[in-house]
Amino acid sequence: MGDDQKDGVRVEHIDGQWAVQIIEDGLTTQQLFDNEEFARSFAAGQIIRLNLNRSGQSQSGHEVDGPRNHS
Repeated sequence: MGDDQKDGVRVEHIDGQWAVQIIEDGLTTQQLFDNEEFARSFAAGQIIRLNLNRSGQSQSGHEVDGPRNHS
C-alpha cells in the first residue's frame, strides 16, 4: 500500500473551535484552540518545525481553511 502522504498543516474552524491538524510521517495529530489567532500562530510554528515551504501549498500539504461549521 502506498502511504505517500506528505507532511502538512491544516487549520479548520469546526463547531466553534479552531483545529490545527499536523500530518507528520503519515500520522495525523490535532490540537484544538478556542482562539483563531492562537491556532494560526501554532500552525505557523508547526510549518517552520516541519520545514514546509509556505509558497508551495500543494507540494507541502499546507492548507489553511476559513470558518467551517459542522452540525
